[in-house]
Amino acid sequence: MKKSLLIAMASMVFAVANVKAGSPIANAEVKVVVIDAGHGGSDSGASYGGYNEKDVNLKVALALGKKIEERMPDVKVVYTRTTDTFIGRPERVDIALKAKAQVLLSVHANGAGDSRACGTETTFFTVDDMVKGQPTVGVGRGSDEKYNGYNTKNIRNRHGNEVSDGAYKEERTMAQVGKIQTLNGEYSHALATHIQKAYKKSGRKMHGQDYAVKRGNFELLWSADLVSVITEVGFLSNPDDRAYITSEKGVNQIAEDIYSGFETYCNNIKKALKQMMEEEAELAASDSQNDASPAAAASTTAPTASTTAPAASSAASQKGYAVQVMALDKPISVDDARFKSYRGKVCGYASGNGKLKYKYCVGFYPDRSSASKAAAEVRKVFGDAFVVEVDRSDEVH
Repeated sequence: MKKSLLIAMASMVFAVANVKAGSPIANAEVKVVVIDAGHGGSDSGASYGGYNEKDVNLKVALALGKKIEERMPDVKVVYTRTTDTFIGRPERVDIALKAKAQVLLSVHANGAGDSRACGTETTFFTVDDMVKGQPTVGVGRGSDEKYNGYNTKNIRNRHGNEVSDGAYKEERTMAQVGKIQTLNGEYSHALATHIQKAYKKSGRKMHGQDYAVKRGNFELLWSADLVSVITEVGFLSNPDDRAYITSEKGVNQIAEDIYSGFETYCNNIKKALKQMMEEEAELAASDSQNDASPAAAASTTAPTASTTAPAASSAASQKGYAVQVMALDKPISVDDARFKSYRGKVCGYASGNGKLKYKYCVGFYPDRSSASKAAAEVRKVFGDAFVVEVDRSDEVH
């Protein structure tokens, strides 16, 4: 069951043992979703053929929320707006944070100078985008160097909790940036993929290759520590797209597609959490048996962080377990500051699966139980650290 389930959850890393209560992993199950209708009020968004994006966004958002409320009663729906009202981007994030949401779904419509541009796309963010120095942009057209007191320029080359120049006027904002975790990016990628697959299944065109799942350094996505995506339901600038997304039939089907992707994501989270609980129970039973023997207990004591770095020359087997702390789409130095107190003590692996193919881990252990014990120590620095299977032949040198 284990491997087949994980493969089915493409781009989501869920093989976690010893789930820590209160961590983002343990709280991944969706209990609150915030639905954001982009633009509003004085901000009309894209405007073509007598139609305003803000109106399309609101109709889809309300239809989507209604479907979730009716079919998923255990999930609370919170809206950033339910009327034609202007809500600033930071305020939209505030709504999600105050609601203690696990997911933020932002609905938008596209526009382009070329009327042939058409189709849907859904954007997500990973913490690596912040490090790359890509321009930070707002949701809509143009870029923001400063927006409502937030100096986005200073974020572009910063990562983790490193805030050196006091550019932020609000401590809350600094905390949000520091909290962004790699796993949020993987979860967001998965949610975006499920939504785009649902669009394609209903016959919608994709604006781009594959499923038109894209990465974007949008303020709405990076400024809150939760799973978040921006889904573009079509191009108002394209006559065919415009006729569809402004029709009652189109609005209902679009809402159905987004709901389908969201429901699939939620069900996968539940399955993964169930699997993790089963593995936890198995480990607990195994540990109880080992603890009965003093010699066995001594043999499974977790090594300290300074002695857990892999040493391939002395390894009897190439395969084992490690504690993953980060996943990226490009390799970085093991001495990178993002590894904090584990700088120089991690090992990189090129898994070859998904966009975040480079996994950075602490330690190397012959069995999952030993790795799980060590993970408890690693989580003091990386709260979302979890146990994964590794193969030393995949090491990045």
